[in-house]
Amino acid sequence: MEVFNEDNPIQISTSKGENINILGVSIFLPKKPPKSQILSCSSSLKKQVWTRVPQPKGLKKETKDEYSEYIEKELDRIDDGVWFMNNGEPVYITGLHFYYINHVKIDSGYPEFRERDRKFFYFWEAAVIYKKCTGVTLVKPRRMGASWFGGALLLYYGSRVRGALLGILSKRGKDAKSFFKKKLFREFKSLPFWLQPTTSTGTNPTSSLNFEESARRGKETSEGVDESEALDTIIEWQETTENSFDGEKLYRLMFDEVGKLPKEISLETLWEVLSKTLYVGLRIVGKAFLPSTVNDLDSGGEQFKVLFMASRISEMIEGKTPTGLWSYFVPAYDGLDGFIDIYGRSVIEDPLEPIMGMHGELIIEGSKRALLRERELKKKISKKAYLENVRQYPFTIEEAFYFNANTATLDTEKIAQQISYNENEMLVDESKRGDLIWVEKDKEVRWIPNPENGRFKTTWLPPKHIQNNYYMKNGRKKPSNFMLGAFGVDPYETDVAQGGGSDGGLHGHTKKVTNVSEDYHVPHYKCFLEYIERPPTVAEFFEDCLKASFFWGMPILFENNKYGLARFFEKRGFIEYISI
Repeated sequence: MEVFNEDNPIQISTSKGENINILGVSIFLPKKPPKSQILSCSSSLKKQVWTRVPQPKGLKKETKDEYSEYIEKELDRIDDGVWFMNNGEPVYITGLHFYYINHVKIDSGYPEFRERDRKFFYFWEAAVIYKKCTGVTLVKPRRMGASWFGGALLLYYGSRVRGALLGILSKRGKDAKSFFKKKLFREFKSLPFWLQPTTSTGTNPTSSLNFEESARRGKETSEGVDESEALDTIIEWQETTENSFDGEKLYRLMFDEVGKLPKEISLETLWEVLSKTLYVGLRIVGKAFLPSTVNDLDSGGEQFKVLFMASRISEMIEGKTPTGLWSYFVPAYDGLDGFIDIYGRSVIEDPLEPIMGMHGELIIEGSKRALLRERELKKKISKKAYLENVRQYPFTIEEAFYFNANTATLDTEKIAQQISYNENEMLVDESKRGDLIWVEKDKEVRWIPNPENGRFKTTWLPPKHIQNNYYMKNGRKKPSNFMLGAFGVDPYETDVAQGGGSDGGLHGHTKKVTNVSEDYHVPHYKCFLEYIERPPTVAEFFEDCLKASFFWGMPILFENNKYGLARFFEKRGFIEYISI
């Protein structure tokens, strides 16, 4: 497995087969093997479902040599992944996914196969292979099982590498300890003996698992080390502080419930420390998994939102996100218990006829309808109860990051909807970055593309014949395109502010345009311009506002308790461009 082209397709197999795209990551699956090597290859579609490969009943430590062929085949599947027939379709699952659902027990027994999880394990595998990625941060609904994923992940990699440290963190130290005892060690004890490395930490470890020797004799690890040698690999948890694992080199990190950190811990500071543990020089040598449901924004959610949004694939610069991580979101309706058919597929929309569920129940409605009905029931209790339910079982990433429904005094739903609109729909078209310059001061402004560092972001440039349009009235310039839209500005008024000060904001929005020439090409009711900057001087900020207002020929609305902008426009002869 390797990455062939780090600019776009991130491939998880050297034998290129089917290509799928998950959240902007192009993943190539292995080529489909011969039919004899595909599991569940029955002539009956009903029998073409995921079926766990059971261990032979006679396999014990003293009979291990008699079952060497079975063990070797399972080890190959754990290394390379497997194909199985699923309702007439050959489906590939990664080695880690196979390890998890075939050999690891969780609280409900062996995990079920779900399409939702298959896609996530593809994404994780790509993140592991991609040389510029430090791991995955996951926003999830409740009861997805991500903590069990994380425990299996640590055991899977911990048994495959020598001399490594794998770390565990959670929102607090006691939660990391609980994860170690109730998730990781429970999964470790459930493994078949031939997958359990020998340990030096006794039968009831409290802080770490120390792997001395791998059970996988005769194989080689991904690091090229003979596994018959001592592993000397440790999985341990630490207290959650801003210096956790500082100075260590981590091969894998499981940071559970990262979206629920207490206020006194800065996630930005902590991630700065943790990310360094995944590097040797400039080379990434470790990977992190950071899954979480989201606390309200003032109880850890705001910090997590910043990290998650900065980890989106769309934020990549030269193949790397600002955090190094990749973000992944799972909506609540995907994989919801009770709404999964026998093939592991989510029943999201209402089916035309009943569908047989995974546990023998008939599914007569989709998961979306069921969740929406639950929201309506919560709404009858209170709006706060409704919003809390939305945040815990989100359909979109915006819903996951709803702010505190318990302490808000305003109409939180409408505010959250506006935030979602601002972040996702304001500039829905192909946007451009650039700068505005005076060709002739106070007479003509020109747009200059600047894709990397432009201060202005826009989706609509006015046609040339209406650029810089104004007319004179009583000896004053007035904007000619006032009927097309307007600007709103949030100004600042000092060059220097304590802590650096907030950015100035300028947004342009069109109106419903009627009775104008069709060649204006004006989008109706759309935010077409965004400017969020703090230039070195306030005069430079005011100048940018003036250039935008003049170039688009539209008035500016501003806070009338801040007069600096108005005085600036008046001094330059553009007071009629100000609308109070």
